Amino acid sequence: MMDIVSAMGLRAAVKGPVSEAITAWRDQIDPDNPNAHLTSESNRRARLATALSGVQLSEADRARVEFVVDYLRGKTREANLLASPVFVDPGEEARGRIPRVLDVFRGNPNAARFVTEEIAVMTVADQAKVREVGKKIAHGEPADLDIWPGYTDRYEIREKLTDYVADTFELRAEADYLAEGAMTAEERDRFGVVYTRPGGHLTDEVHERIARLAENNDDLRATISSGQGLAAIERGQLSETLYDIDAGRIRDREDLPELLFADERSKADAEAGRISATASVLSSAAREAVTQVIEGADVPVDHRHDQLRYAVTSISDSIYTVACGSRSGDLPADRKNYMDRRDQLAQALAEEKVHPDVQKDVRVLIDGRARQAGEIGRAAAERTDQWTAKIERVVAARDDQLAQRQAANAGQAASAARACTTRPERSNGQEHSRARTTSRGRTSSTGISR
Repeated sequence: MMDIVSAMGLRAAVKGPVSEAITAWRDQIDPDNPNAHLTSESNRRARLATALSGVQLSEADRARVEFVVDYLRGKTREANLLASPVFVDPGEEARGRIPRVLDVFRGNPNAARFVTEEIAVMTVADQAKVREVGKKIAHGEPADLDIWPGYTDRYEIREKLTDYVADTFELRAEADYLAEGAMTAEERDRFGVVYTRPGGHLTDEVHERIARLAENNDDLRATISSGQGLAAIERGQLSETLYDIDAGRIRDREDLPELLFADERSKADAEAGRISATASVLSSAAREAVTQVIEGADVPVDHRHDQLRYAVTSISDSIYTVACGSRSGDLPADRKNYMDRRDQLAQALAEEKVHPDVQKDVRVLIDGRARQAGEIGRAAAERTDQWTAKIERVVAARDDQLAQRQAANAGQAASAARACTTRPERSNGQEHSRARTTSRGRTSSTGISR
């Protein structure tokens, strides 16, 4: 963390105080009670915020420091990610997943619009390279999808880490079982052994898991250290995450940091995950409440009443979709889907001869939950729009910088060209009548290129 903070380009006057505050926060460990370092985390973080407030940081620098601290300690769930500073060019992030995008297009030529949306964050030059490969695919020609070899696919790294966590957990559980002495003699003899027999092998997969873990650990470390497209802050986060998995602090995928990567797409996905969790709670509560009302009228909602059970599940699923802010992008269609499923539930209740008063109670209940879902969904949709706008601003700023750099380079090149074509001093032996060709291909009577 200190290396990353030191490399942030803070003013010399504030770099020292910031480093001192973070060092004090990080090193507050009681050797007699080291666990208190973890249990007092929220209080220590509050004291760090107080210490940083006494440093004359600009608003932008303060946001960067605060984000680095929370991101690298894996505690971003309370952070406003939309307001967080930008560390990764969206176009650089896109390079790593272009092979997957093009593979989708190869399998489905109708996915051209999807490809266009995915590459919109890239530079004009990079988009042209992707389109060139896309044309080859469309014409049925051989095409190398890996346009930028060595660039990391963040989704692929996430999946590898998730699998690594699962394998580590399984191996640790098996080791604990062995250490506890609960195994039978036969189980101990077979532990991690491969038995060859006619037609195949018999194994408990322990040896395979150990080999797979070793290989994945090497692959992950190689990607973290040398994979292109990752920011320094992301390398730090991934390295610490891998260490925490090996140390047993991260035991399953739920323990993984909410934000493994610092690019804007990953941040937006993390916030979408928060919204999804809220929507899931609302959906489950609606399903349980509806089930309780119906079963209170002595009508079981189980496998014996499949149509009714399906209708209850479907309406709760619609409430989830609405609360997520219409991920399909078609809010009217999602609303119509909700209305259709509500009608299906009403029909199922009528077929089960549920009392009209109970049917009315169910209708009132689901409409109330749907209104709640609508409020959450509207906020979610607005948030999605804000993320889109932020990413567009980042891309526009990058493109402006590229255009300015190209213009400056062109100006320098023009100046160099003019310097090269300036009339030289002629020596007495030079021919004054030698004609020179102008840049437009005409001959100048003065002998100077125009």
